[in-house]
Amino acid sequence: MKKAGLITKNKNSGFSLVEVLLAISILVLLLTGMSGAFLYGQESIMLAGNRARAVMLAEEGLEAIRNIRDEAFDNLSDGVYGLTVSGGNWTLSGSSDTTGIFNRQIRVASLNDNRKEIISTVNWQQNAQRTGEFSSGTVLSNWRVEKEEKCQNQSDNLEIDYSNKKLILSGKTMIQIYLENTSPDCDIVIKSILPTWTPNNPANRRVLKVRIGGTTVWTGTSPSGTVLDITDTTLAKSSGPIEIQMDFNSSVSSRNFTFVYTMIDDSTKTISGLQF
Repeated sequence: MKKAGLITKNKNSGFSLVEVLLAISILVLLLTGMSGAFLYGQESIMLAGNRARAVMLAEEGLEAIRNIRDEAFDNLSDGVYGLTVSGGNWTLSGSSDTTGIFNRQIRVASLNDNRKEIISTVNWQQNAQRTGEFSSGTVLSNWRVEKEEKCQNQSDNLEIDYSNKKLILSGKTMIQIYLENTSPDCDIVIKSILPTWTPNNPANRRVLKVRIGGTTVWTGTSPSGTVLDITDTTLAKSSGPIEIQMDFNSSVSSRNFTFVYTMIDDSTKTISGLQF
């Protein structure tokens, strides 16, 4: 019986040793896996941080080119450049610029006389085995020239609403005609108005006063077909409708009117067939 008991004790000791070794092996594997995951996570965070930094530098490059364009569109000659700050302003310099591990290049290419394609590219060494690259692009225009082209014919942006026109004060005052600048980009300036009415009798009927937006812009005594050299009147871009009123020395009821508005750029807007 004692011998049998001794054998049983040895078997239990053997199983305990195997279990300990197995537990150690599992622990080692777990620690190795956790270490690998930690190191991989650290590398992923670093790579993500580098990419975010590259994106920021690329977008900064585009914003710098916008600033250079705003100074003068002619500063943007076709080519590949780096950027530097001189006197507090961005300038093109060399063929690239470097910030830490990041190298940036700005490519400028003409699409036409007044539009440039801009590509901002950032390269960096991600790790010993591979490099990273990020590019961002935009198209920049010569907005000064484009604005001038949009504003060449100011009369194109003048709308005149006479749908509710009426005469008051015994037919001597014309009201509820509205002028509006419909351009979102350009002011317009009215410098003169030519009113003509038929029939023109009696021949002594005269225009006495013109008001725009409640402000008197002309006074005098002028017959039909006479240009009224009004005070230059600016209608600001997208400013909304402004009323124009005219006073006469006698009733203009039952007359047909034509108005020619002349802008500061000499373009004209004609409204005809207004009957009172």
